Amino acid sequence: MSKYVLTALLATYANGDCYIQHPRGSNNKLNEQSNTVSNNQRLFDSQNNDNSGYQANATGAGQGIMQFYEGSWLWIEWNNQHGSQSPYLHNQIILQYTCDDTVYTTGMRDGTTTNKIPTDPTAPNLDQYGQHENQQWYSECSTRNRNGGLFTADQNLQGTTAQYTRQNAAGTRHGLECPEERDYYPYWHPTPWRDIAVCTDTPTQCPFYQQNSQNVMNLGSCSNPLYNNQKDCQYNLAVWTVGGAWNVGPPNCTICPTTRNNHNGDTVNSGQSPNYMWQIPQGIHADGAKCVLRIRYNITTYDFGSDSWNVFSAANGANSPVKTNPASDFVGLGANVTGPLRLNINTAQFGRTFQDRSHVFQIRKRPSSLPCGLRTNEACNIYNLNVRGRRGNIQQTYPAVEYDFVPPNLQVYRNDYLHIQWTGSDANDQNNAGNGRTGTDRNNIVIIPSVGKNYPTSLNPLLQTNSTPIHFSNDNVKIALMAYLNQTGCDYYTTDTNNNNNCKTLNRAAAYQNIGLVQAENLGKFTIMSTRNNAFSNREQKTTLTVVEDPTTIGGGIGIGLAGIGIAAACGFFGFSYAKKHPKSKMAKLYGVCKSNETDDEALSQSDVDSNADLLEAAPKKTIFDKVPFLASFAEWYSWNQPLVFFFVFFVLCQVGAWLYGYFINLNVSALPYFPYAKGFGKMLDFNLCFVLIPVLRNFLSFVRTTAVADKLPLDENLNIHRWTAYTIAIAACGHIGFHFADFVYAQNYLAVPIYISALANVPGPTGFVIAFLMMIMFLTAFLKRKIYSLFGYRFDGYKLFLKIHRLWIPIYALMWLHGSQFWQFSVFPLLFMALEKYIQSRRAKLDVKIVEAKMAGKDVLCLKMQLLSGRKKFRYKAGQYLFLCVPEINETEFHPFTITSAPEDNYFSCHIRCRKDMDWTYSLRQTLGFAEQTPGEMPLANRSPTTPEALGGDTDNEDENNGLVLRVDGPYGSASEEVFDFETVILVGAGIGVTPFISIIKSLSYKMQLAQGEDTAACMSIYFYWICRDQAEFDSFKDFFDQIIKIDRFSNHLELNMYVTGEVNLKNIKVEAYNQFAGRPNWNRIFKEKAKKHAGSEIGVFLCGPGPIAQQLAAASKMHSTKRNKHLHTSSSTRTIFKFHKENF
Repeated sequence: MSKYVLTALLATYANGDCYIQHPRGSNNKLNEQSNTVSNNQRLFDSQNNDNSGYQANATGAGQGIMQFYEGSWLWIEWNNQHGSQSPYLHNQIILQYTCDDTVYTTGMRDGTTTNKIPTDPTAPNLDQYGQHENQQWYSECSTRNRNGGLFTADQNLQGTTAQYTRQNAAGTRHGLECPEERDYYPYWHPTPWRDIAVCTDTPTQCPFYQQNSQNVMNLGSCSNPLYNNQKDCQYNLAVWTVGGAWNVGPPNCTICPTTRNNHNGDTVNSGQSPNYMWQIPQGIHADGAKCVLRIRYNITTYDFGSDSWNVFSAANGANSPVKTNPASDFVGLGANVTGPLRLNINTAQFGRTFQDRSHVFQIRKRPSSLPCGLRTNEACNIYNLNVRGRRGNIQQTYPAVEYDFVPPNLQVYRNDYLHIQWTGSDANDQNNAGNGRTGTDRNNIVIIPSVGKNYPTSLNPLLQTNSTPIHFSNDNVKIALMAYLNQTGCDYYTTDTNNNNNCKTLNRAAAYQNIGLVQAENLGKFTIMSTRNNAFSNREQKTTLTVVEDPTTIGGGIGIGLAGIGIAAACGFFGFSYAKKHPKSKMAKLYGVCKSNETDDEALSQSDVDSNADLLEAAPKKTIFDKVPFLASFAEWYSWNQPLVFFFVFFVLCQVGAWLYGYFINLNVSALPYFPYAKGFGKMLDFNLCFVLIPVLRNFLSFVRTTAVADKLPLDENLNIHRWTAYTIAIAACGHIGFHFADFVYAQNYLAVPIYISALANVPGPTGFVIAFLMMIMFLTAFLKRKIYSLFGYRFDGYKLFLKIHRLWIPIYALMWLHGSQFWQFSVFPLLFMALEKYIQSRRAKLDVKIVEAKMAGKDVLCLKMQLLSGRKKFRYKAGQYLFLCVPEINETEFHPFTITSAPEDNYFSCHIRCRKDMDWTYSLRQTLGFAEQTPGEMPLANRSPTTPEALGGDTDNEDENNGLVLRVDGPYGSASEEVFDFETVILVGAGIGVTPFISIIKSLSYKMQLAQGEDTAACMSIYFYWICRDQAEFDSFKDFFDQIIKIDRFSNHLELNMYVTGEVNLKNIKVEAYNQFAGRPNWNRIFKEKAKKHAGSEIGVFLCGPGPIAQQLAAASKMHSTKRNKHLHTSSSTRTIFKFHKENF
């Protein structure tokens, strides 16, 4: 026998009574009319006391075998007296079943006599004896050599075959079971038992149990039953055969629910008895197959040391770590002082296996046609709604239980089915308390308003006060059967509860009732009660049934709605696009985008348009926008937000598609009701965690800006899209976690699996918690990234913290690969793009640059002029772009973005950097360059770039301090400001230091203007520049630059400079300049109105580098003063006046 099997043996011994409560456990009890078992050796060795078990096969009306449909859900419930999952013991619980379709179980039955079945298969009247395994099984067991490698302690086994074990040293026979197979798991010989589930206090053992289960593993047997291993079998010329795997998948394995020692009650966490929801296998057994369920309760102590998993026959006899009833001075203070003391140790029970089995039940074929709403027959669940318990009060029934419905507090989907069925006995002890005829079990079902009430709710329509469904079923025939059980021959006037004709106490009904399949048709929470057994202050038989909408209906409704919206949106989009491309079509007239003054042959001349202007105004042609104002507003909004609309439609459809995909592929994967919902949100997380990377791929976005699709994408909103995706991730994470925890609660209430086990006893659980924690940190620091704050005397820069914490995306993605088995399929390409992005950044960030001039250009504004250190090539960029700057002397890994203020035509590149004392990094740069307390120096002239950089000098230059300072740059990167050159008329708005991108643009345009010939674009541009500052001192940063710009005659005719001071103004300090100066804030409505009138029929670009409030004002003004689409139809101009707003984002 191989060692890997033997390692499981000791840990699976047991020590404690165990009783199956549902399906009704037998404990070898049959129809004896007492609370005790007449013969506890009739069918199997239970090791339980004689008080447990349920009567069956009573004479008269009480006969009935429970029937369960294949594929249905069956509640298994038990009690174990000596606890589990506690510091006092090791334990395992094994659930198994067998049916009468194997060679070892033919002839399965409960029997009618309490006598033990003979071993002789030819004995007379065998049918009256109960039988699970048959004579062939016991014959082979009692012939086969026992496993000689097993630990037997100091027990003296009286035989060498498999009927002799440490727990059964005398080889006593109990029915026809095999003692060795009963006492050890997994067993090494083929057995007739199939595994349902295993629970253990050591979850690391689960792979062993699952891999060595006969469900999936072939086992060997010898043609000569004497030999238990291949070597001996073949040596004695017998045939060793390997096979017997059931091929039904490994058993479920989990941690056992925690129960107390010396206690026969509920689990610690759930308030329910230990239980397991079993889905009866489908397509395996013939219709009507007789089956039995058994539970093995295995417990051992900690006295075998830390390596109890590997205690074998070498520890037998004198070497046994435990001895029978040892006596010694264990305390150790001397003989007759602290000893000797005797310990109560029976090595036959140290550990010990307890067992209970159900009565025989049948597995029936699932009906082929079950109406199930939008779901298929196979997708419709069948739940067995039954009754556990027997007649008597709590003392009389112990260790069984009083009546109760199972499963308790069941939740099902609408259109699912309940197989309502119960059985009982007429042979209960005549002295047991209860209602109705003495000694009998009877049950029924009625609906009551709530668990706190005891009067049934009437279904009489005349008594109903609202339309809320009263019953979960609309089938009045079934409702009547559940309540009155089709009783006939009733004595309606008798008050004798023992009268067989008293139908009020259900005496005319049989103990066994099979109501059949009842569909849960109505939504709601329904409370169920038995009128016979519910007796307030004595016992209660109530439960709740909650019916929720089935997921297919919800998903189908969502899908149909989204499909309708998508089709309507697609029709509108394609119709509008067709109208724009075919302005003479009927579709164009419908949408109002046709050219109203063009004929089929040629367009009217401008003079014709002017001459007909009055006619057009007098009799405008009605369009769909005139008839439906909402469409006009929608079309106007759509024209402004077309790229963003496309993105949002795409984004929302992706979210819906990901959720529905995750939902439907997991619809019937798990018995947990909220599992598909959690997986739907999980697929949303898979998609968004990959998509969130795209908007921050700077090199990729810079490339896209150079392509033809740039105008179709909301590239200027990349950071907002990144944030919106992050918010969606947060929502999806909450949904994913929330629905999983709803399942954990369900598993605790219905499957007796503690929440902490569901949440932590697998890889996705702990990794999910870590991922959620890291994400939470990232979210919090993202909100704080612009703040500087102090804690415990330490000063923190929010931006630095943001950058460092955001690097947690790497472990998050690594954990996601462990957490979700399919996440890699979503993430592989985005991660490859990110890897490429980081590679390009690392290459570009290695560009060392030298400072050729550094000066304070204004109030807290540092000007740096730089060149590549190599000098072999020029730093190439476009006006309006930005770069990332690193000063290794301050921090080798920290890069900060700054707009390039020089023009591409310059032979250097420059940045203007605000560096107040409250700015950690930039002020450190200022100090490093020696400008900590310097005053502003002069700004260089801007008319032409010098052929060589200006030499360092002057009062504000610090050549000695900065000449050796080496910087690194990463860039350049594209921005919205690059699109300035696509317009003939632009409005540039800078706020404070936000003027920097426009300095580069204006400087480049000045160069182009001076060199422009003929119809060059630069020579035709009209530029309106607005600079908004808090005080006059801020203008000093670029005052000299603008003074030079307005002196260029050819350029000054195309440039209008407007300076606004929003703070207090000292009139004595105002200087008369050649450009417009204003106190206060710009009146954008007035400005845009003037520009719309001056440049009617033009597209005017509006560019901002500044704060959000100004962006909102400019966006609103752009929309307000652009010609509305429907108004444009009735004007003489053939082109709309449009202001297109762009905002700089980093």
